[in-house]
Order: sequence, then C-alpha cells, then structure tokens
Amino acid sequence: MLFGRPTRIGSCVLSILILLLFSASFAFAQADPLQTRITTASGVRVRTAPQTAAEEVTRLPIGTILTPMERVGSKEKIGSVEEYWYRIKTPDSKEGWVFGGLTGPLQTGAEEAAYLKIARDRLQVQNPVFADMVDLFEFLTRVSNAATGAKKPELELDRLLALQKVLTAIPVQEHDQAKYKKWVKDHDSDVIYSEPGGQWMVKSVLFWDLQKKYARLPIGEQIAWAGAQNPLPGECEGFMDCELGYFNLTSGRYLNLYPSGAHAEEALSQLSEDITRMMEDLKQRSDALQVSDKSDFHKEMGLAKATIEKTNSPRKRKLIEDLNQIEARIK
Repeated sequence: MLFGRPTRIGSCVLSILILLLFSASFAFAQADPLQTRITTASGVRVRTAPQTAAEEVTRLPIGTILTPMERVGSKEKIGSVEEYWYRIKTPDSKEGWVFGGLTGPLQTGAEEAAYLKIARDRLQVQNPVFADMVDLFEFLTRVSNAATGAKKPELELDRLLALQKVLTAIPVQEHDQAKYKKWVKDHDSDVIYSEPGGQWMVKSVLFWDLQKKYARLPIGEQIAWAGAQNPLPGECEGFMDCELGYFNLTSGRYLNLYPSGAHAEEALSQLSEDITRMMEDLKQRSDALQVSDKSDFHKEMGLAKATIEKTNSPRKRKLIEDLNQIEARIK
C-alpha cells in the first residue's frame, strides 16, 4: 500500500464532511427539544396528559423555570398558537404536561434577556387583569433584585412599569375590596392615592431615583421619560401656577436633563397644548388669569422658560413669547 499526500479533491471532501458534522451538531444543540423552559404567562396549567381537557396537577406563576423530560411528536394548535406539549418537572418536583405556547426556552447565560422579553410582552397586554399584573410585578421584583448583568437597569424600569399596570387594573369603584386594600397597604411606600381621579399611582420619586442611579447610561433618558409620563396626584382646577408646576415636575424635568433628547419635541408639545389653552383663556377673559399664588406663578413661569431655553427646538422662541404674554396678565 502506498502512502502519500492527499489529493486536493480528497481534502475538500474531508473538509466539507467535517463542516457538515459540526453544523449538524451545532444545530442540534441550538434546537435541543428538552432545553430548560420558563413560563411566560400567569396561571399556566400543568396537566396529567398533553390535552387541554386533562386534569390539572397545578398552576404556575409567570417566570417558573421548568425541566422538560419529554416532548410530544407533533405540534398542536391552541387558539392562534401552534406548539408542542412538554412533560416537565417543576421546581417543587411536581410533574405533568404544559403547552409550549405558554412557555419559552431559557438558555444558560441569557436568562436576563429572557426575563426582559417576558416583561416586554406582558406589559403590552391591553386591559390588564389585576392578579396577572401582580404576578408580573412580583416576578420582576425578584429577577431585577437578583440581576447582575447589563439588563438589570431595564428590568428595574420594567418593574416600575408593571407596578403602574397593577394600579391601573384596580377598578375605581372597587378600591375598598379586601384584596385591593391589602395589596396597596403592603406597598404603601411605593404608591400614592389621587383623590380627584379616585385612583392609585406610582410615586414619581421612584422613577427619578432610578434615573439618577443610571444617569450615565443611555437608559437613563428612557427612565426619565417614563418618570415624566407618570401622572401626579391631585388636580390643578384651572390654576395656571399649578399647571406650570406640573410641567416643571414632569416633562420639564425630563427636558432639563435631556434638552436634546429623543422625546424633547414631544415634551414641548405637551407644554404647547397647555399654553394654547391659556392663550384661549386670555382671549375670553378681561380680568387677570387664575392663579392660586402669584409668587409661585412667577417662580414656575421662570423655571419653565429657563427649561425651554435649554432646548434647540425651532419653536422655542414662540413658546417663550406666548409665556411672556401670559405672565404679563398676572398683576
């Protein structure tokens, strides 16, 4: 038998075979049917068989990590979702079947990204259910506290946005129900009641404290805008010093921090709407405009104009001119 250098054709074939084997093994690793999974909804039913009519073993909260042990051979369509059923083990060692459409893969080393995707998907839900939003809030509280990676700031912000959703889901006429009263009492350091609207709100200081914490990161601006959009308790009842003060504490505060930010024009548009309403009042009234305290009015007016001056908006001159005209009517 003769031994010699392999031909060029033989080398190419060998290289292709090695590449195909590597690609196949890589694809298999990526598509591992028994990869760890995590529940992506609240009240996920674990059943005794892979059927929606099968008896329930238990229900799982959002963010429960599951160990798959088996997967059915073909997908099933339930509603608009087509997925496999998985036989799984829960963290407390219960076993049963879950529909894959209520779970997602959880890759080692990418847990925080998975948590963030769950949060973003659930925060988009329209007409949120109180219990589901509480479940999401508690999940985000847990994972944001434990997070150490680059996604931690986003998880902390989403936790506050989930808190907003919880409070929105409390029906105005049912605040006195025991389940709502207890939950609010347990979280009274984070929430505040607004009497005129009859609703609970997140304390804005939570957003602004979070913005300070991450001021040097790009997400700082996103947090500031979320703080600017968080409603404040009370009602201005047409008093212009109050309306200007509201602007200075919300959109104006964002503009002071980010005068050229992504939401700068949107923030100015909100002020422009208030100014337009004030200018309409000017046309309809012969007396001075309504303020609760003249010194507060001039103080808030000065702050608002200084904020506008910091921006590069092409309409800032017009906004300041209108504010000067309004201020001139306060004797």
